Amino acid sequence: MKRFSLFRRDFDDEFDEKIFVIETNLYRRHLNEFQRSEMGKSLEKIEMSRAEQRRQETVFKPGNTARAQINAGLDSNIKIRSPSREGNAKLVTS
Repeated sequence: MKRFSLFRRDFDDEFDEKIFVIETNLYRRHLNEFQRSEMGKSLEKIEMSRAEQRRQETVFKPGNTARAQINAGLDSNIKIRSPSREGNAKLVTS
């Protein structure tokens, strides 16, 4: 009878779990280049979903300081000067 070891891995969220499975199998011999590129697309979709989730948690949470800063910026008189010759735009508060 063959012996093998098992391990348990806990993940913070569903995204981490999916990323682990994809990255673990990404360089196995049974995948050709096309299949690897498809897995890369899957990783990109997961990262985009994760970014959207972070954006929603940050912007739409009531009382969030990031949201308060955005609202404060809308209330004040901030103007953007046209870019200088170096291509840098500057903020001017009044």
